[in-house]
Amino acid sequence: MAPVPRPDDGRPADSGDRKGAPDQSGPVRAPLPPPSQDPEAQLEQALIDEFLRLRGHDATSVERFPADERLRLLQGASAYAAGKLAEIEARARYVHELHGSDQRS
Repeated sequence: MAPVPRPDDGRPADSGDRKGAPDQSGPVRAPLPPPSQDPEAQLEQALIDEFLRLRGHDATSVERFPADERLRLLQGASAYAAGKLAEIEARARYVHELHGSDQRS
């Protein structure tokens, strides 16, 4: 199954050449790993796939939708994945806090 493109992956858009514009570049960041190697991106993609599957769709069927319907569905999938990722992060933090305070050397 082909990965579903995310409506917004959080990466800044290329600003292009703007002569005379003030330098708005921020701190230099290390390049992001490709989504295929980033565990969080893999989990996010799995959650997006789950959202689509629960609604009777997959990446291939979504490609055949009209642009506005596809965008609406992918935005919903993105919001669903973001919410699930936040829930997972909160649970992991909670477990870490519980076990971190109990471990004494």
